[in-house]
Amino acid sequence: MNGLYTIIERRKEAIEGAGGQYSPLVLVCNRNVLKPLKTYSMCFTDLESLVEIVDISRHPITPPASPGPPTKRRRLPSPVLSACRNIVEQMPRSLFDENSWNIQEIKAVQVHHTRMANGFIFCVSGKRVVFSGDTKPCDLLVEEGQNADLLIHEATFEDGHEADALRKKHSTMGQAVEIGRKMKARNVILTHFSARYPKVPELPPYLEKCGNVGVAMDNLSVRFDQLALLPKLIPIFREVYQEELFEIELRKESRNFKQKEERESKQKSELKARENAVAN
Repeated sequence: MNGLYTIIERRKEAIEGAGGQYSPLVLVCNRNVLKPLKTYSMCFTDLESLVEIVDISRHPITPPASPGPPTKRRRLPSPVLSACRNIVEQMPRSLFDENSWNIQEIKAVQVHHTRMANGFIFCVSGKRVVFSGDTKPCDLLVEEGQNADLLIHEATFEDGHEADALRKKHSTMGQAVEIGRKMKARNVILTHFSARYPKVPELPPYLEKCGNVGVAMDNLSVRFDQLALLPKLIPIFREVYQEELFEIELRKESRNFKQKEERESKQKSELKARENAVAN
């Protein structure tokens, strides 16, 4: 949340510092963002007056008369709000115009992360861009994002951490690449790597074989006509980050060895238990 609040404040400072007239920032979000925003505005700096909210919350709270504290009340799915929503229809017309913004489509797609998490699909200048946000592999995102010009997908965990990814509702690198394949995305950028990879994530050989997959780095800026260059950077990253990638490989081998020992120990225990059962 702190990043969002900083962006709102710095945007205001930049506009006013340049002598411009401030106009609210359009903030598309759900009540999980709105509640802390209201609290922050009451306790510290009034940010609510600096934004125009487009609320895409999907599950309204049961009426106040329902028993129990508000945070524990059962939430009922809305029969009106679907898992995919056209946000253009909700955008404030005083601030948004499809022609001047050159945006033909903004769609929120419910994904598999925390409650009411969304991925987004944009059609900008005729190009379709899919942004996964935080999510496990999501078939609905694949369906809605078919033939995207660009998929930006999270790849929080390296391959081999599928159980962790499932538990924490994220994707592995291999899962993200597979989503791009199913979506028939022309270009894929992997991002949102775990903090355990402070400089570079694991770069498995299949990335080059895909031919259309790039890896995001801090401050990456790329134009549509440069997207084909991103996959060509992967061999360069391997040279630049040799030490970091070697450490990742060592940790992976150590983890695999430990898992092998655990499996063998479990098998021995099970075998011994069966032998004891037969003997008795």
